[in-house]
Amino acid sequence: MSFFGLTSRKRVDQCAKNLAREFSQWCPLSEPAKGGRYSEKKVEGALAEIYRQAKAFRQENRLGVLNRARFAKVFQDELAGLGYPPELFTKVTTALVINALAGD
Repeated sequence: MSFFGLTSRKRVDQCAKNLAREFSQWCPLSEPAKGGRYSEKKVEGALAEIYRQAKAFRQENRLGVLNRARFAKVFQDELAGLGYPPELFTKVTTALVINALAGD
């Protein structure tokens, strides 16, 4: 529910969790290439789609600073809960903040 144009926490949480799950479908844990790394093209494609969706959500819902921070934290926690290594989910979340949640 939007109160004074604010987006609910539940909605922010749900979108962040959904995006983390989508990322896990595009770059599943069971599929890193030799050397324990993912294909750069696959990760770039997944990230581009995540950025697009997160930016659209941010703009449609006019997220403030606190909801943007909440979005990033829930996204990161969901990736951690799915079993991604800390160095990966930290990089992905940082890139998400820089490319989709910053600005305006």
